[in-house]
Amino acid sequence: MIIGSYQGATKIGGMLRALAAQTLAKSRFEIVVVLNGSRHHTIKVINEIREEHPDLIIRHLAYSALGLGRARNAGMAMARGRYVTFVDDDDTVSPGYLAGLLTCSAPDTVGLAHLADVHGNGVAPNFDTRMSRQLELAGRTLHISEIPVALTYSVGKMMPTALAREVGFDPELRNGEDIAFYIRFFMRHPLKIRICPLDANATYYRAVVPGSMSRQSPSYDFNVTQRLDILERLEELHPTEEWHAVALRQLRRSVTAFIRRYLRSHPEQWPAIVADVERRRLTTVPLDMLMQVVQEHEAAQQQSTPLFLAG
Repeated sequence: MIIGSYQGATKIGGMLRALAAQTLAKSRFEIVVVLNGSRHHTIKVINEIREEHPDLIIRHLAYSALGLGRARNAGMAMARGRYVTFVDDDDTVSPGYLAGLLTCSAPDTVGLAHLADVHGNGVAPNFDTRMSRQLELAGRTLHISEIPVALTYSVGKMMPTALAREVGFDPELRNGEDIAFYIRFFMRHPLKIRICPLDANATYYRAVVPGSMSRQSPSYDFNVTQRLDILERLEELHPTEEWHAVALRQLRRSVTAFIRRYLRSHPEQWPAIVADVERRRLTTVPLDMLMQVVQEHEAAQQQSTPLFLAG
């Protein structure tokens, strides 16, 4: 269990206490916390949890190099268990989370828990998300091509530590490191996916917080530059199977959707975006998604332009 935490003093306590409440015996798992940035207050919270739950195995590492990918790689290097899973410091999990994942995981199988979004304290978890199809497939063992959405987020999965460590997260990506990691992982290691049955009570609760790593305010850097960084990594991959090509195509469109949202509000940035794509020599960016926005903007401008008749 690896937690990358950046200034997490005000939020990591909830996740640690949720892990302390697991139905899985505490002797069967460890928690590795990798601290980025300011850490003194976070260490204080960790020590408080240690005092509350002396049988809970928590190890922590202070890592000066910022970046979630770097933190997760450092955590995997410290991990001693056969399987590894990642959680974020501002989220929580159900009591049966680890037991359910462990039951569904094997050397050739990645266990997959159910995900729900939480939009505030006291608000009922929302399972009606793009990951909701997992509920329909509960208890089944699938090929990753049958549930490609699992490639787009880092949490809720348990996999063999040695294989995850071999692939590693891209330390240079400031966002979307999970997308690059999981497509590379499954292309290199064609493991099966086992979705936890509903009665396992294995649920990951994601806190939907504005300004978080994946929900930053729109900007050219966040929506365009960081997405082109991901698209550049995806273009480096060479599919050898049909599902590779299909998954990469879907991932490119999913990543490009961030650029499209920005372009809708900033159509004047279209030339800059094209210039960035050309500078990077990217050939697989789905520019048709972006051109559609530009065409819609031009059509709207033409309709709003006053028509003057000579008389």
